[in-house]
Amino acid sequence: MKNNNIILSVVLAVVFFVLVFLALNNFTPKNLINSLNPASYSNASNEILGFGSNFAGQLGQDNLLKSPLNIQTIGAENVIKFDAGNKHTVVVTSEGEVIQYGINGITSESNQRYIEIKEGQRLSNVVDVQAGADYSLALLADGTVWSWGQNLAGQLGHGNNAESLYALKIDSLSDITQISAGYKFGLALSKFGNVWAWGGSCSEARKKAADEWLSTPMTVPGLGGYYDPTSLGGAENLNNQSEEFNSYCANQQVIGFSTKVPIKIEGLNSITKLSAGWGHTLAIDTNGDVWGFGCNLYGQVSNTPNHMKPYKFQDLKNIVEVSAGYRHSLALNRDGKVFGWGYNLRGSLGSISDKEIQPKEIKTKNIKSIVAGHDFSVLLNNEGKLIIFGENNSGVINNNLNVISNPNPLIIYADRSFESITSGRTFVLALSNK
Repeated sequence: MKNNNIILSVVLAVVFFVLVFLALNNFTPKNLINSLNPASYSNASNEILGFGSNFAGQLGQDNLLKSPLNIQTIGAENVIKFDAGNKHTVVVTSEGEVIQYGINGITSESNQRYIEIKEGQRLSNVVDVQAGADYSLALLADGTVWSWGQNLAGQLGHGNNAESLYALKIDSLSDITQISAGYKFGLALSKFGNVWAWGGSCSEARKKAADEWLSTPMTVPGLGGYYDPTSLGGAENLNNQSEEFNSYCANQQVIGFSTKVPIKIEGLNSITKLSAGWGHTLAIDTNGDVWGFGCNLYGQVSNTPNHMKPYKFQDLKNIVEVSAGYRHSLALNRDGKVFGWGYNLRGSLGSISDKEIQPKEIKTKNIKSIVAGHDFSVLLNNEGKLIIFGENNSGVINNNLNVISNPNPLIIYADRSFESITSGRTFVLALSNK
């Protein structure tokens, strides 16, 4: 009996210490149950807020309804990095794992899931993640790059057009320090300052379909109609497309390269930062100079006709950050001034004009971070205030959809203080101090 009492005492002591440990680490059964429900909990001091469209559940909600949202908490309490794509959001946890919300182009994927390299084995040791239109990239601590999602333009970088539910390593990339996911192409920066790129390479059938569409009189609404040969939809869906012409595949060199495996971009050396947009690329070198190349339909690269090769902007100096958007570009200098150029009809450059082919200073000051979105811009100033302007069709500026655009830089959620920002096609994410 005495031995039984001793054993019972030891068991109770162990249980007690375990409960104390779990309580000190804020672990409860509810935490475990809610580990894939980002709307259910947040960090005690920070939270990731999402606003805009949620038609694919990219704001962490368990629905596929498209409805303008004010503010939605989407992030797990241990998120260290996050990015937004077309219809999905990806976050990196402090454990180096990746959680995805929304839809990434794979019909069999769930709305919320951990990214795996195979069944039951999660991708790990991730230090950064980037979301493209319908695919994603992850940078690991060992300098390797992994990709998953749709692949109709070779944007996964594996030498084919096969989609992948699982994250796959891009074998030819090593010693990478930064990644950036464009619309249907990827970029990687090596520790030696070299730039590697891949994507924009479609099948012959899709290129033929694009050529046939080009020769057909435009009958759809919008700015000449829109057809994306790199999407799952075919020519039969033309009447449902209403944006400007997307020349992927029809002119393979529209982004400056066409390859299903990473290639080194000649002419870009000593680069420190990269940004991939819809069809163009921006880069900063060690001197603070800005380089750009790729799609230039709206002057978002330069005012020179030779925009398929890296071009140095003569009027931009001491630049510390660049952002390539859908049809416009932004640059931030060390004095906190922001410059914008490219498409501006919906006010994404903070003024009213068709476009700007030369970098023009935007009427803001003391800015520390910039994001060029889908015909809108998001800025973060040194006081942690969020400034946004441009298109409002999805409610990213305010939830009054009757206000189509607002070209005037406007502080939103003035009672909040933010630390970092990013944007998807129709939504914005921001890390906020409570």
